[in-house]
Amino acid sequence: MRAPADDFGAAVGRGLTQVGAGLEQVSDTQAAITRMTSEAHATNAANQWVQRKNELLYNPDNGYSNDGAYPNHSCRLLKSRNQTAASSFRSQQSAVD
Repeated sequence: MRAPADDFGAAVGRGLTQVGAGLEQVSDTQAAITRMTSEAHATNAANQWVQRKNELLYNPDNGYSNDGAYPNHSCRLLKSRNQTAASSFRSQQSAVD
């Protein structure tokens, strides 16, 4: 008498192989989403920093050129940079530095 492989679980093994391949695809996709989200946050933080820096440098009301005191301006610039970095994840802070 001849018993087919499916009687001994071969179909289950093939099914689990396909499940494993599907889970691998989901994992790869999730990693890509996480990477892209992190990059978007880092880019946003860098853009916020540039906006704040430009505001401090070029604002006609209170920018560096109208401030008259470099130490005061430098302190505000550093404070703004630290605020931007603090709102970012550790892995994204290099975009602000």
